[in-house]
Amino acid sequence: MELVLGTAQLGMNYGVNNISGKPSFSEGFNILKKAFENGVNMVDTALAYGNSELIIGEFMSRTNRYFKIATKLPKLKYCENLKDQVEAYIEKSLNNLRVKKIDYYFLHSFEDYKNNIEIIKILKQNQENGKVQKIGVSIYDTYELDYILNNSEGFIDIVQIPFNIFDLRWIKDSILERTKEKGIEVFVRSIYLQGLLFLKKDALDKIHPKTYQYVSKLLEFAEENNMDISNLAMQYIKSHTEINYVLVGCETEEQIDQNIRNFYSDYTDKYKLIKEFAMKNYTDVEKEIIDPRLWKC
Repeated sequence: MELVLGTAQLGMNYGVNNISGKPSFSEGFNILKKAFENGVNMVDTALAYGNSELIIGEFMSRTNRYFKIATKLPKLKYCENLKDQVEAYIEKSLNNLRVKKIDYYFLHSFEDYKNNIEIIKILKQNQENGKVQKIGVSIYDTYELDYILNNSEGFIDIVQIPFNIFDLRWIKDSILERTKEKGIEVFVRSIYLQGLLFLKKDALDKIHPKTYQYVSKLLEFAEENNMDISNLAMQYIKSHTEINYVLVGCETEEQIDQNIRNFYSDYTDKYKLIKEFAMKNYTDVEKEIIDPRLWKC
């Protein structure tokens, strides 16, 4: 498993618990520097993340320190030429990032993948000419992953999913195991549920009446096992060997420090206990809690 720096926060205000806002240009540089110096060698970005790609490209150009790149194809307009759109977006990302190839290129829209195979064919052409190395889809729901597993026909190399200790949909019906068997690599994001795990009761109550109850149980379990809640959330992810990459964003250097410490800390002796706790308490958490698109705050 590899730690990936998520960079949505570098380009825009992101996350329900983001109180510091978008970092300044120099702060963004310092976050990238700290990540690189601590062994993080991949960043996840997207054209949709404000000027995130530009900051990463400027950092790599100025410092001669290069990350592997995961970025995303924006949702397309079907009234316009698809090939022209896809290739224009690829070129824009390459120019922003100042690189010759994109290591991991995701469709940002599952509907684009499902509704038009022509897009995949265009991406395959760019894979063959060396501009894109691996092709994937960023998704939200298990039915989307199930569709990919049944219809990928070797087209899809990678998927990116939201996965955390409250969201156990991804371990039901052995869907992660089936993904691994297909040879598809798995990126997971939203391991802290966009910061929901760290909110106070008033904010949690605005999301759903039961949110505070779930978080309270998590805090209690973490304290009983001498862990903080962020480390517990990370260890739950690390306990799943089907996952290849764990993606965590930050707004400050302190947060990237914490994420790196959590990732490299060793709690393998507690993996079974953590999984049992999750299965006992979070098997059927309401979708209004685990899907940020449904939050009303």
